[in-house]
Amino acid sequence: MHRAEVGSWLAKWRWWLPLWLAVLSGWTARGAARDPAEVRLRRLVELPPVAFQLTLRVDLRHGWVFTGDDWLAARQRDRLQKELDAGAADPMAWARLAGLSDLAGEKAAFHLALSRALAAFEREGIRQSRDDARVARYAECLLWNGRLEEAASFLRTKTAAIADGWRSRLVYARVLLLQGARAQARRDQAGLDPATLEGQARELADAAVSLVPKEAEAYLGRALVRAGISLARTLRQPPEGTEPAVAVAAATFPGEATPDLRQAARLAPDNPRVWAIRVWHELLGHAFGPGHGGPKSFPANIAWDRLPAELQATVRETLANLHRIGAAGEPPTAALALDAAGGLELFVLRDARRAEETLRRAVALDAGLDRAWEQLTLALIESRRFDELCLVCEARLKSRDTPRTRVMLAKAQDRAGQKLEAFITLSEAREAFPKDPLVNLALSALWLRDALGGGDLNNPAVLLQTAQAGLEKSPPRDLLRNLLFQQGVLLALAGRPDRARQAFERLVQLNPSDDRAREALAVVEEMLNR
Repeated sequence: MHRAEVGSWLAKWRWWLPLWLAVLSGWTARGAARDPAEVRLRRLVELPPVAFQLTLRVDLRHGWVFTGDDWLAARQRDRLQKELDAGAADPMAWARLAGLSDLAGEKAAFHLALSRALAAFEREGIRQSRDDARVARYAECLLWNGRLEEAASFLRTKTAAIADGWRSRLVYARVLLLQGARAQARRDQAGLDPATLEGQARELADAAVSLVPKEAEAYLGRALVRAGISLARTLRQPPEGTEPAVAVAAATFPGEATPDLRQAARLAPDNPRVWAIRVWHELLGHAFGPGHGGPKSFPANIAWDRLPAELQATVRETLANLHRIGAAGEPPTAALALDAAGGLELFVLRDARRAEETLRRAVALDAGLDRAWEQLTLALIESRRFDELCLVCEARLKSRDTPRTRVMLAKAQDRAGQKLEAFITLSEAREAFPKDPLVNLALSALWLRDALGGGDLNNPAVLLQTAQAGLEKSPPRDLLRNLLFQQGVLLALAGRPDRARQAFERLVQLNPSDDRAREALAVVEEMLNR
């Protein structure tokens, strides 16, 4: 919302006019009389983070997964659902729909598509089939359904019967690794030795590559298996003297998987996803390697000047190839290539202007590519171009209206000094999404930080209560910390510094390097010692 629209909006919501006249006309007088400790606490309040970071993870259920793949999966799922609604009944399509729904976090749709896929496969006689692709997909459905023993038994028979079945061998390897992980966790499955299962998985992955030595997907599959084995061994026998988080991060991106990923990229020169997996595996393997500090040091460890010459060469090669695909490929593929290139330019080269140019090209090719939008906003924040950031967030909101995009617009307006517009954006967001925790936290932060309503605490108290209810099941860590911080400020302002101290002490325990929480704790201690 632009400033020209503010007057008409206030006319519509005239009951807020007295509040804003009080805030805008009497700010200086009240500020001078306000308790200095209260002022310091309010200044520490921040709108909740809208976190995003391009990372790669190993997922034995689905393969290599990037941050943002859930958005891509949701869009692909919607397209496929329309095709299936039009009458398609192929079990392969239902199985793909199930996988996409699972990645997108749409559990009800996942279970429905999975049950239909399994039923359709069984109706067509999958147990007698020698079609490797269909056998592999059916086994994946069993895997997704948690029926690992049945999947292993089925694949044991099929891999013996289908001599050239490389896809089924790769799925079988993943099933064995998941069986080993389950056996290790439960410690009650006699006869299932994780180390033995890992050895069998390695043999199956090697066999798959030997069957199709010119197939990029086979090398991707074997690299995934090798990463899975590395992670399983580390979890089973953690190295001495290493923090668990550091050891797990390093084991997830082992060097032994690198040659397969490089070969996959050579065999798939026009596939931006393969190139992105290859380069980020190497970057993360370097960042989490010995002596680099683990996940906490991740952003700094992939900065360009900290990379060895060989890895810099890999990044250059990848960028050149991604830009080539971005210039010559079909729009969806070209957009994905530019999205991946922009991420490297932003996070590795630390060139926000160059990344902005690349990512603008990506969203111009595909306005629905959410990950490119996310990275574009980060590039504008990095270059501190907040007015331009507002325009980008407004454009994105038109094509994707979600709590997240509304809060991103409000944060951009806040950064640009458009305080009233930010308040309007969040107030409208709460009307549209009344129970969303991110929206409630953001609006509460404005009330607390800027002493809206003359410092009345009823509104932020209600907003924080609603946010807490929405975060109770599985709260993201960054939102939980923001909630705890705001609750601590609210308690201190309400005359309960003793309880506020408990909230800030918990925050410091959760994250000892949280300087804001430490400063707030110091302010509260001063209040208690008066």
